[in-house]
Amino acid sequence: MLSFSKPSSLEHSLFETYLYLGRRLEPILGFPLTFRRSPVRFATRGADRTDEGLGIRLPGARRQDYPFQFIIPTTWATDSLVTQLAGRFAGMCESLADHSKKSWDLKARLIKEEPFLWDSLLVSTTHTGNQKFNAVEFISLMRDGLMFRYEGQATNLGVIVTWNWHDLLPDLKSLGCGIREFVQPFDLRERLRADKSAHLLADGVGGFYIAHPKGVVGHLALMPNALESGNDPEWELVPNEYRGLSSLLRGRDIALVTTSASELYCLRHRSVFKWVLSGWRRVSGPPLSSAFQQHLPSAARSALASLVLSLSQHRTGALLVFAKDATEIARVGSPGVGAKFKEGPLARLGETSTDVLAKLASIDGAMIFDSDGNLRNAGVILQVPARFTGAGEGARSAAAAYGSTFGLAIKISHDGPITVFENGKLVREAA
Repeated sequence: MLSFSKPSSLEHSLFETYLYLGRRLEPILGFPLTFRRSPVRFATRGADRTDEGLGIRLPGARRQDYPFQFIIPTTWATDSLVTQLAGRFAGMCESLADHSKKSWDLKARLIKEEPFLWDSLLVSTTHTGNQKFNAVEFISLMRDGLMFRYEGQATNLGVIVTWNWHDLLPDLKSLGCGIREFVQPFDLRERLRADKSAHLLADGVGGFYIAHPKGVVGHLALMPNALESGNDPEWELVPNEYRGLSSLLRGRDIALVTTSASELYCLRHRSVFKWVLSGWRRVSGPPLSSAFQQHLPSAARSALASLVLSLSQHRTGALLVFAKDATEIARVGSPGVGAKFKEGPLARLGETSTDVLAKLASIDGAMIFDSDGNLRNAGVILQVPARFTGAGEGARSAAAAYGSTFGLAIKISHDGPITVFENGKLVREAA
């Protein structure tokens, strides 16, 4: 929460606000950010190249005064979606600064508007003006749907919102989708409130409602089982059942899907994001397997990506450590499952089934792999030094940070998010 420990200083409160919002921006971009006071007080908004990466200027309490920055690491500064979102985040911060005369103005606005601010940021890369507000209203409507229950169970619902009605329907038909036109078009919000079974035909996998941007549904699209799943490497962490949508969505069209795990997916032609209770997270983007490039051979990398996605989807908390020297890490951990077997690997990525590896991952402790993708041990409890157990960090996060000092570590949280650690630091967030 925002504490505003110095409410008499609007500039201090603005910086505290940027830090607070920055923590929410990190999973949207997919990596950690650095916020700091700029060495120079700039007079205009903009960006500056630094040794660390791309520095985006943020405003202070006075007009034409930009005393703060957040840094995008060099490796991510060429990602066009990252730079678009970063620029819009800077604009969001500027709007907050312009409309705030006192510290409590900031807090009041965030309490009232924060969900809208993030939804608006997300769709602003493809939508403008009234298009953006229509898209944001649909996101809000679908998020309300996460609270619906049918016979005591959370519901799945899928809607494609199109600004290109006449081209989308023929495209759907050409892909083998069955199109059913409703006798009477209906307002989706009213239908969801009045009909508890409205989701049964449009579950986001076998069927989708086709909606006009103003909320009117006129058609139902029934998806074939053989809908092409797509092979876009940037959709590597998108659940298989949604990957076929990449060939359907054009221009500003968006697909919104709620799941029984209380998630809301927002899918567009070039990007996929997921909303959970903690906020928006980026799902598409540079393949997660690219983060393993220096630590594993090619065959093992793709098998690992499949394992990590499976653990995330099934909400199985796990810690995977890839050590340059697997014998060294054995000296700082418990014996684990490996103590029950004679010398040799327990399993191998690419040869052992994902189901077996997922069961081993569910054991308390870490899975230890060597640089060839061999599983050397599982259920290893690492003895984590005090410097990794900072305030607010969970035990698994601390163990992941420490484990990554031996090579690379991947943490999968019980609620699904995936984080990658290297050299003791978090370097990537996904799903």
